Amino acid sequence: MKIYTVIPKALGQISTWSKKIPHAFSKTTGVILLQPITKEGPSMSPYAADDYFKINKDIADSIDEVIETGLKHDVGIGVDLVYNHAAIDGEIVNKHLDWIKRNKDGSLRLGQGGGEIWHDIVQWNYLHEEAQEMAIEYARMWARIPYETNGIIRFDNIKESHVPTTKKILNMLNKEFPGIHTTGEYFGHKGKRQQFTEAGIDSYLSMALFKQTCPEMAEYLREMHKSNVPHFTPISTHDSKGPEEVFGIVQSWIPRYAVSALMNDSEYYGITMWDEHGHPNKIPFIGENIPSKPQKRMNFENYFSAIDERAKDFTGEIKITNNECIIHAQRNGHDVFVNFDINKSREFEGITLPPHSVLVDDTLFYEQNGEIKNT
Repeated sequence: MKIYTVIPKALGQISTWSKKIPHAFSKTTGVILLQPITKEGPSMSPYAADDYFKINKDIADSIDEVIETGLKHDVGIGVDLVYNHAAIDGEIVNKHLDWIKRNKDGSLRLGQGGGEIWHDIVQWNYLHEEAQEMAIEYARMWARIPYETNGIIRFDNIKESHVPTTKKILNMLNKEFPGIHTTGEYFGHKGKRQQFTEAGIDSYLSMALFKQTCPEMAEYLREMHKSNVPHFTPISTHDSKGPEEVFGIVQSWIPRYAVSALMNDSEYYGITMWDEHGHPNKIPFIGENIPSKPQKRMNFENYFSAIDERAKDFTGEIKITNNECIIHAQRNGHDVFVNFDINKSREFEGITLPPHSVLVDDTLFYEQNGEIKNT
C-alpha cells in the first residue's frame, strides 16, 4: 500500500488538494499521511502545537471535513501524533506549566532528538497522571480520522517518548479503534523498541534513503527481513533531504523506489509530496513562506504507478544478493535488479544494467534524456 506524505501548509485548504496533488488521489495511493494539522504555536511549526485539541483552520474547518475528504476520494487519511512536546509559548503549555519537565535551574526543558535541541518546544513530564490522560484524549480525538477512512497513525519520534504513556495510548487505540494501523518513527533496533513492540505497535518507519551505498542497503534489507515487526519503507519523509541534496541527481529515485516497494517486509511503502515531480530538495514546513508548487525536475508518476502495480506480486519470502552496485531480489517467482551507480552501467549475475536503472522480470526501467522509459 503506497502512503503519500503531505505537507499540508504548502497546499492550503484540504478541499483543493485533489487538484493540486492528483497523484495522491490516484488509485495506486492507499493512504495520504498528514503532518500535524493542530493549531500551531508562535514558531508556526506543525510540530509545535499551540493546542492539541484545535485544528489549523488554514487547512480544514473540522476533523469531519478531513474525514469527508478521504471518504469522497476513497483514500485513507493518516495522522501524525506528536505528544512528546508542545509549543513553548503555546496555549496548552501555559495552561499546564506544572506538567512540563524542568532543568536543574528550574527552566523549562526544551525539546530534543537526534542530537538537536529545538528552542520552540518544551517536553511534557508524563510522571503526572493528568498529563498522560491529556495525551490519551489527544490521540483519541485525532484517531477518528484514520479509523473512519482506513488510514494509519504515525507516532512521531516514538524513540524519545514516555513508555508508559505510549503503552496506554496504544492500548486505548487497540480497544476503541480496532484494526487501525500504527507505525512508529524509530530508527534502529535497540533501546525501547521491544517495549513498544510488546505494547502492540504494528510497524516501524524505516527509510531506505538513509543507506547510501548498495552494500549498506543490501545488508539493511537482510536485517529488516529478520525483524519480528514489519516496516513502513518510504523513499523519503517530510524530514528527509531531497534526492539532489543527498545523491546529486533526482534519477536516484528510480532504484530506491523499487527497493521501497518491492523489497520491503510489509505492504507499507511510499513517497513524500512532489517526489513524483522529482522535486530536488526538502520541502520547508516551518513559518509562513512555504513553497506552494514543486520544482519539476523529472516526471516519475508513470514509473511509480508501474512499480505500484508490480508490488502486488512481490510478497512473501525474499532472497537478496548483491555486489558493489547492484542488488538482486528474488521473490514469489519474480526477479528485480536495481543499479545504484548513478554514472555507469554495471553487471551482476549475467545482467547488465544502465546507470540508476531497474529490471523487474523482463521489463527494464531506465532514464533517457530526462524521461523514464521502459522496454
